[in-house]
Amino acid sequence: MRPTPAQPEEPQEEAEPTASPRPTGHRFAERTRAKHATRHALLAVGHSKRSVARQLGTTLNTI
Repeated sequence: MRPTPAQPEEPQEEAEPTASPRPTGHRFAERTRAKHATRHALLAVGHSKRSVARQLGTTLNTI
């Protein structure tokens, strides 16, 4: 049997979690996130999928 490696005495610091695991700053990514948030906000207040699609200028399948 192999001896187990010694554990470091100091706990390793974890990086702070960000709001999104994906990188930000890219204009297409920001626009996509904004549309996604708008879509969900409209659905949350009671708009139908068809109504949301008309308002955002997308197809029903996108919603």
